[in-house]
Amino acid sequence: MGNKLVIVESPAKARTISRILGNNYNLLASMGHVRDLPKNSFGVEINNKFSPKYIISNTKALNSLKKASENADEIYLATDPDREGEAIAWHLKETLSQKTDAEFNRVEFHEITKNAIKNAFNAPRDIDKNLVDSQQARRILDRLVGYQVSPLLWSRIKRNISAGRVQSVALRMICEREQEILSFIPKEYWNFTADFLWKNDNTKKYSSRLFHINGKKTEINNKDEAEKIHHSLENSNLCSIKNIKKEIVRKKSPAPFITSTLQQTAGTTLRFNAGKTMQIAQQLYEGTEQSSGLITYMRTDSFTLSKEAVNKCRNFIAESIGNDFVPKKPNFFKNKSNAQEAHEAIRPTNVYNTPESVKDYLSNDQYNLYRLIWERFVACQMAPAKVSRTTVDTLLTGTDNTEYTFRTVSSVTVFPGYEKLLNTKKDKNESGPEFLTEIQNGDPASPDKISKEQKFTEPPPRYTEPSLIKELEANGIGRPSTYATIISTIQKRKYTVKEKGKLKPTELGFNVNNFLIEHLDSLFNVSFTAKMEKKLDKIEEGNENWTDMLQEFYNRFIKWLDSAKYKEAPEEEKVKALLEKLDKIKRWDPPSKASSSTRAKNDKTFLTSLKKQFDKNGKLSKKQWESLLMLSVKYIDQIPELPEISEKFNFTEDFHRIKKQFEEKKKLNEKKAEENKEITEKMTKAINSLKDEEIKNFLFNNSYRFKEEDFFNSLKVRTKQNLPFTDKQEKVFCRILFNNKDKISNFDEIKNILQINEEDYGSNGKTSPEEKSRNEEIEQLLSNFENFSGWAKPEKKGKRTYDDKTFYDSLLKQYQSKKKLSPKQLYALKKLASKYFGN
Repeated sequence: MGNKLVIVESPAKARTISRILGNNYNLLASMGHVRDLPKNSFGVEINNKFSPKYIISNTKALNSLKKASENADEIYLATDPDREGEAIAWHLKETLSQKTDAEFNRVEFHEITKNAIKNAFNAPRDIDKNLVDSQQARRILDRLVGYQVSPLLWSRIKRNISAGRVQSVALRMICEREQEILSFIPKEYWNFTADFLWKNDNTKKYSSRLFHINGKKTEINNKDEAEKIHHSLENSNLCSIKNIKKEIVRKKSPAPFITSTLQQTAGTTLRFNAGKTMQIAQQLYEGTEQSSGLITYMRTDSFTLSKEAVNKCRNFIAESIGNDFVPKKPNFFKNKSNAQEAHEAIRPTNVYNTPESVKDYLSNDQYNLYRLIWERFVACQMAPAKVSRTTVDTLLTGTDNTEYTFRTVSSVTVFPGYEKLLNTKKDKNESGPEFLTEIQNGDPASPDKISKEQKFTEPPPRYTEPSLIKELEANGIGRPSTYATIISTIQKRKYTVKEKGKLKPTELGFNVNNFLIEHLDSLFNVSFTAKMEKKLDKIEEGNENWTDMLQEFYNRFIKWLDSAKYKEAPEEEKVKALLEKLDKIKRWDPPSKASSSTRAKNDKTFLTSLKKQFDKNGKLSKKQWESLLMLSVKYIDQIPELPEISEKFNFTEDFHRIKKQFEEKKKLNEKKAEENKEITEKMTKAINSLKDEEIKNFLFNNSYRFKEEDFFNSLKVRTKQNLPFTDKQEKVFCRILFNNKDKISNFDEIKNILQINEEDYGSNGKTSPEEKSRNEEIEQLLSNFENFSGWAKPEKKGKRTYDDKTFYDSLLKQYQSKKKLSPKQLYALKKLASKYFGN
């Protein structure tokens, strides 16, 4: 083991670089970030220059790195060449430097090839703090918005939903497009086409579309007008060739891919979503076991290409396609003003690695994406296509002496250029017959057929992932590293769904967007968000201080937030009057716990918290005001003057509305209590009949989302507090009992108390006949493999390894643990048995 430690983000990247560097370097993966802001708390000290309170997010990976760093003389931080990669490198140095005296070096490369890695390690640099500050600023901006706006959504719309600084703007764009579609009113219009005979020759027919009326663009918007024009044209023979235009049009080569255009093209041609595109591109960048990295770094907004790569590409084109397809000078593509010009566009690391030459060790998805990237790169350095375009205007004078100009355009490819590679239309007429090139001005022509067609305008289409990315980029929203995350987040949050590949806002998405636009329009504004992206770019360039930028943002943000919180807030005198009356309450209800809650409700404590907030802020939100009114109504027997108070301070309408809600809720609770009375009696008796020493031996299913043991313990607490139970709680309780019936000595007694049948819980207690039959089949299939040793060798397909023995062991372990397999797992087991033992 050498004394040079190299740290990258992923094991795949580590393996590829390790093959290049050799045994003198120890390659380890950090598995992404090792430090981050906490998930369950704010983690930012606003009053301390927005100081972030990072916590260790990957203890296992960090401990491994710490141990390796203790013996290292040099540590090379070889993370990705962008803000996120620079931040990971900085966090690694900050944490590891406490455990080692080794020298830290930052190495940057944009492709994982022998030359690129060698050059990077020969020219290490310090960590770029501007990049780190830009990443920190973005992270803290997102945290400020997410953590302080989301609670507003909880109080107004639904618990546990969230807002995002950039994602909510993307949602706004989708909702606004949907609103355009919903409010769209189709407009009628008519198209006219005509077939003409050149020189009255039936073999020289060509089709044209109405272009001008009396030399002007004119819309035909109703049937009467269309019929009138059609009649005028059908009865006219005054026709001649009015104008001929012939030109050679050059179609420029397309630019190489950047992140956004790769995601768009992969979306439209390969049907990949943005996340899948980036995942596969990452695999191609990091390399396979048979090769180094096949493409350059895939998160980029720069069209820049290295001279070496361009020259190599031009040589390849000359050798493989032909000298005529090599332009005199290399094609150059201008970057946007905010592009990172130090980065390259996405291209193959070696143009001679043609898609077919690497196909055998790529998965289908990897091959298809690599071919897309390779072809676009080669095409971007090819000569332009040349098209001969002929435009023919035919003048037909109607019987009303109106001049109608019909236009025909014929395009013929005379030199395919880059289209030879991209397989677009080539050497074919795009429209119109070839004889159109022979037509001269003034030539006679005669109408053969006049047609009209009624049409209606259509609403704008919903966004697809590719078109949304294009729109985000055009508006300066997000950056190469964030497009995929933006789109996946709004779908995971169920704010949008996909219908036939199009993004459609859900009802929840509409509600969230409507609230944010009504209350925080300035924050979730396309223009403002784009300006914030530019400020992050300035921080990266060293032209702006990150904490100053955050302070400037926060000063505006807190005002917007305050306005949103207290929109429709009651006047101060109303709140004071009500609080004064509530202070006189002497008899408070004891704390109680709602059936679905884990916290006890304490009216007196709640009032105290509202008073503290009012004393601090000088006002209450609309929701807090309504809660205060609800509390007042609940204790109206101790505040009989409440109606007079509401009239005096002008909140009578609010008072009567809340009073009605309280009475309706009270009736509903009484009805539920009556319905659940029998359940509560049975549950209480059953729980009290269980023996503590037997409960200790229960087996609980404690999943990530639902822990049966915690639930069971909460039932015992509710029994002691004489709290009611619901039918849902009863069902889960019974399921737990049946799963542990062999551990309950008085099970039959408890079953009779609950008045339930064992058959009702067949899947959780008594095994149903269907399950028994399925389990017998599973056991028979598993027994076939006992003492079996003829397993096939593990097979690697792309990035994934298929190992039959490991897969069988996992199925066996699960069946032994849970006594069941899912239908998919049973199918896979049958397939495995068929592979080794036949049908």
